[in-house]
Amino acid sequence: HARKNNKLPDETCDTLVLLVGFSIEPLLQAAYAYEPTKVFLVLNQRYGQKPGKNWGKMVARLIIKLPEPPETVEQVVIQAGPQQVFQALLDQVRESEGVIIDITGAKKNMVAGAFLYAALANVPVSYVDFADDAYDPERGKPYGYGCDIGALDNPYEKFALRDWERVRQLYHRYKFRDARRLLVGEDGKTSNTVLATMREYLPNSE
Repeated sequence: HARKNNKLPDETCDTLVLLVGFSIEPLLQAAYAYEPTKVFLVLNQRYGQKPGKNWGKMVARLIIKLPEPPETVEQVVIQAGPQQVFQALLDQVRESEGVIIDITGAKKNMVAGAFLYAALANVPVSYVDFADDAYDPERGKPYGYGCDIGALDNPYEKFALRDWERVRQLYHRYKFRDARRLLVGEDGKTSNTVLATMREYLPNSE
């Protein structure tokens, strides 16, 4: 099993959201890797000459042929844009548990909306990456054995963006003591605080 040699992630999920582009293989790999109960396809209105609805039906037929297919495959067709993707995810998966959003192969304007939603909702974002030497230039796609599937760091957590916003709010409310506590901690030491994060990524911020 590929999961044992680090080719597949350790995580599984209940709902896997796939942003659908023209590349089908990464979608199938993610659907196989995360073993979801439900797959939710987010589609553009058109794929070349094919309507998004028809493209989604084709992708769904392939997904249900996987060795351990999901119980359901649903889809939504939207105009590809950050706001539309964000709203679609808000409407469709906000109440769902165990969600992973895979952004591999989608248009950048779709990825932007999905990444923003995932960061705000603290939902894992997955990406199918591959080694440089595992790419077939003639077919324009990576070899399956060279693909590595995994979650990306949440920027709101990684860079403490939520905490910075909280510091700003406290400052404008004149709650300076609370803002300082969030910045440097109770004992004045900066480990695991907003200021520690800033010093880690901005070494000249002293």
